[in-house]
Amino acid sequence: MLQPVRKEIIRYALDFDILNIQTYSGYKGDLLVKITMPDDNDASLRAIRKKALDLGMEVVVKDNKNYLIYELYCIIPDESAYELKL
Repeated sequence: MLQPVRKEIIRYALDFDILNIQTYSGYKGDLLVKITMPDDNDASLRAIRKKALDLGMEVVVKDNKNYLIYELYCIIPDESAYELKL
């Protein structure tokens, strides 16, 4: 089940010119939303990045010049993953 924070950033990103959205768990137990968008739209990138930061997410932007895209990673820790480590 997606947390409300991830749902909100996905809904927000759908209002922009994006190429793809993926959700998955990272290797450290973090939950990620990866948003891929064309690199010619800096205003959209800044808006989505700001929204993610406002929601309390960590944000990493990868500028993939070979494919002319931005990959925006919105990360939120999954506290339940740490419960398994006793």
